Amino acid sequence: MQICFIGAVGYAIAVSLGFSAAAATPIAAAVALSSTVLLVRLLGQQGNRRDAHGQWALGIALVQDLVAVPVLVVLPQLGDTTGAALAEDVLIASAKGIGMVIVVLAVGRFVVPWFLGQALANRSRELFLISVFALASGVALGSFAAGLSVAFGAFLAGIVTAQSIYATRALQEVVPLRDLFAATFFVSIGVLFDLDVVVDEWRIFLAVLLWGGLGKVALIFALARWSGFDAKRSLRTGLLLGQVGEFSFLFAEATSGSAGEEASGILIATGAASMAISAALIGQADRIERGLLRIPKVRDWWTFEPVAEVEGERRQHTVIAGFGHSGQEVAHALTARDFSYLVVDSDPALPARARAAGVPFIWGDLANAATMDEAGLDHARMLLLTIADSVVSEMIVRQARADHPRLRIVARADNPEAAARLLDAGANAVVQPLLEIGLELTYQALHGYGVPSNEIRQAQARRRRES
Repeated sequence: MQICFIGAVGYAIAVSLGFSAAAATPIAAAVALSSTVLLVRLLGQQGNRRDAHGQWALGIALVQDLVAVPVLVVLPQLGDTTGAALAEDVLIASAKGIGMVIVVLAVGRFVVPWFLGQALANRSRELFLISVFALASGVALGSFAAGLSVAFGAFLAGIVTAQSIYATRALQEVVPLRDLFAATFFVSIGVLFDLDVVVDEWRIFLAVLLWGGLGKVALIFALARWSGFDAKRSLRTGLLLGQVGEFSFLFAEATSGSAGEEASGILIATGAASMAISAALIGQADRIERGLLRIPKVRDWWTFEPVAEVEGERRQHTVIAGFGHSGQEVAHALTARDFSYLVVDSDPALPARARAAGVPFIWGDLANAATMDEAGLDHARMLLLTIADSVVSEMIVRQARADHPRLRIVARADNPEAAARLLDAGANAVVQPLLEIGLELTYQALHGYGVPSNEIRQAQARRRRES
């Protein structure tokens, strides 16, 4: 749905601004797809690859990559031919593409494991690396020889290698080169960026940039909300995918003859600009969210009505905000001692997980006043915030402290700056996971040297106070 809608509107924008159908088609295809390279790099830098919004963004990006395969097959056929001749060319290219996929998958199933196994049998790392490159180059050149694009063949080679039992070893060997090629890729973007194209075709440049960026962010945000994600995760998913991706360069190369230099220049320029802007916006996601939440109407709409499965009246209970690894550990400890508690989380997977574990839960956003009331903070013993989002945590702490001055609040913070803000907002205590990991490793190291446990614990307490 996202690909079709974004692509169709992108096509209409390009045609309305004077581009031919052959030029508008690659622009539409490029606008509809995001950058998997940028997405993976940003998630790796932020450590969010396992978060719900990171997983969802990766899933969407992988589907987009699969859609790019037939697009790479069809685009080179969009030349001067029209009507029946164009349909015939597209059908022939599609048949070639399907045949190529069948042959490559068969080779990958029966030949590739033996081929890479023979390379490993010699216990030569260099030979294995050369074999992987030979495999990729062979499939790419085979695709070119069949009249298809080199990019399509390289994509198939990656799929085949990933399906073999040697995929992990191959990835380990090519990681340094992958990083080198990624750096070369981004340098090439800057080299190919033509400012004259931007100046001459500024209307289509701005239209494609805004639609491929803000339009995609808005649509993915809406789809994520419709799928049950909270506004925070939906916003981050949209920002992660809100750019024209690296396929714009492949589409520009594949249609350079039929689409014209102007369309190719627009594809390269919008791809380069949107990826740079997107990377900057993702780094400012917390500030963007904090700014939006200052608007009362946005704050009311940002959350959703809670759904509770809690039996009986709760008093002197602990409210656990977040049911990730930390929240589950706390719930397990409280269950073992028969202490009263309930879990609050906005993750769409919470109801099924909580029911399976027999955990009382409220599916909702604790930043919502209705959810706070449902959680019974008036009668709670403690509020434990295990969520990693410091912006949301700070907002919850301020609201909970204002409404419940005597409530004990313990929050999580991933850095000293966030910890200071949470303490200022009214938290009684703040736990920093990275600091605790360092302190525990310190304990194990000093204990190995025979330092008494009580002395180590005293040193740890001092370090916590300093932090």
